[in-house]
Amino acid sequence: MFVMTIIMFVIIFANKIKYLTNNGLAEIALMNSFFRLNLPKSRIMGFIMGCPFCDIDSDRVHLESKHFKVFRDGYPVSPGHTLIAPKRHVESLFDLNDAEKKDFWSVIELASTELNSIMSPDGYNLGINDGVDAGRTVHHLHMHLIPRYKGDQKDPRGGVRWIFPDKAKYWT
Repeated sequence: MFVMTIIMFVIIFANKIKYLTNNGLAEIALMNSFFRLNLPKSRIMGFIMGCPFCDIDSDRVHLESKHFKVFRDGYPVSPGHTLIAPKRHVESLFDLNDAEKKDFWSVIELASTELNSIMSPDGYNLGINDGVDAGRTVHHLHMHLIPRYKGDQKDPRGGVRWIFPDKAKYWT
């Protein structure tokens, strides 16, 4: 089984561009079936595209649900900075199915409850960079759950509005 898996991935990488077409996805499905790997197409696509969240080290995942995994950000902007990502490889919040959408909010609540008990933050910023032009750099949907603490910024007003500094101070 292991050897067949290696052979399949060598073939896929040798023809990486070809397999990103619709016909290629059909060929992946056939190979998946032939080798009896039973891997979901989304996981195969995540592997092909080199997605860091599709095969994240299980040691980093500290909470999970049926559809999501929760882990600390590798480049935190505050203590406890957490990411919530679907197990299925999707790029956009708008690509989630109904069951995933419902589970998403439950997992956010679960993650914030955990952070409240171990970090005691004074607030949170929640953010999704949905699209390259919105700042997405990892092409797998993930929400940033960023704990905020009194005094972590001189003036935290405006929060996420600071992505456009000239429009952030709407109160002045």
